[in-house]
Amino acid sequence: MNIMRFKFVLACIALAVFATACGPKITIPTPAIDSPSADKALITFVRATKFGYKSDFHLWDSHDYVGTIYGGQYIQKEVDPGEHMFIAHGQNWAYIKANLEAGKKYYILLNVSMGFTHAGVIPVPIVKGGEYNQDNINEWMANLKSVGPNPEAADAFVASRAEQIERAVTNGEAPDAKFQYLEATDFWD
Repeated sequence: MNIMRFKFVLACIALAVFATACGPKITIPTPAIDSPSADKALITFVRATKFGYKSDFHLWDSHDYVGTIYGGQYIQKEVDPGEHMFIAHGQNWAYIKANLEAGKKYYILLNVSMGFTHAGVIPVPIVKGGEYNQDNINEWMANLKSVGPNPEAADAFVASRAEQIERAVTNGEAPDAKFQYLEATDFWD
């Protein structure tokens, strides 16, 4: 390769990196939701640790994109009451079956595991009598940043992963799928 062609290739790579870095971010700061609407349940996904903070986890409510989360953040979404299959994607896919009640608040902690190229995600539904309690929830909500999907970037992100999430939903509906569970009685203040 001659020197001019080499410089041209380098310039193209630099431009592509610059354009990607300057594009809209997938996650933006959003106001916290204190209480759900009377006819909705509020689900909050929490990344309490900064370990692996640069690794992103993508969150779905079956086919519906919830958002992307990094360490030190939380994402909230009001959802219809009833049955849900929440999907968390890091290096792995992890599933949570939830039965949620209107007017109630629910929490899922997203722990980090070592991965080969990306951190793995371990969802921990915050259940009554479990390892975590209201004191933990209060601390998370006071010290972490509330984020949500950026409308300018979310549609393209979702479209680029349509086949991938379709496979994940199908795998989650398989009889041998492994789930964590969050019951309607596992609500918090």
